[in-house]
Amino acid sequence: TALEAIDGVAFGGVGIHERLNANPPQDGNSGTIVDDWRLMASWPYSGECHQQAHLMNLAIQMVGVGAGTEYFTFASSDANPTNREFTTAAALGITEDLDGDGVVGETDEVLELIFAFDPANPVDPNWNNFEGSLIAVGQYYAAWPSLKANSMCRLLLEVRDGVGAKQFWIYRGPMGGVTYHYPTEVPFPTCP
Repeated sequence: TALEAIDGVAFGGVGIHERLNANPPQDGNSGTIVDDWRLMASWPYSGECHQQAHLMNLAIQMVGVGAGTEYFTFASSDANPTNREFTTAAALGITEDLDGDGVVGETDEVLELIFAFDPANPVDPNWNNFEGSLIAVGQYYAAWPSLKANSMCRLLLEVRDGVGAKQFWIYRGPMGGVTYHYPTEVPFPTCP
């Protein structure tokens, strides 16, 4: 069946989803970033989560499953992780001048909710904006890291449970890098 091809039941436990968690494909953003079959050639080709979700979509189409729906799983405080969440420094009661203009708590100092994949490291917690995801045969997948769930919200919880991700509000400086993160962890939602 289509689900067996994706999950590996028909292939001795190694289906499309699990195979894409191996090497190749080359994970990351070094070399030439691609989202097609060249990922399976490894160096110099590589891809991050959304490129690998696209490759998974190509692979399931090739075995006759039909096209899946690609989407991003964002950090979320509610059960709909398909939208980016924002708040202001003023709403969080931040008493620091985040943009360096001498004014504290402005409403134009906007923070974004993102994942921290290594929250124990305060210098570089491995911030992650989203997980590239795919809906296929009624299941929800992240190709890298290899996660599966039965709803969008539950896939978000798999990002927490399967990879140990936490959620924090961050402020990006003028060059785009994270210059401030609000120290209080944002809880994950409860899924319906």
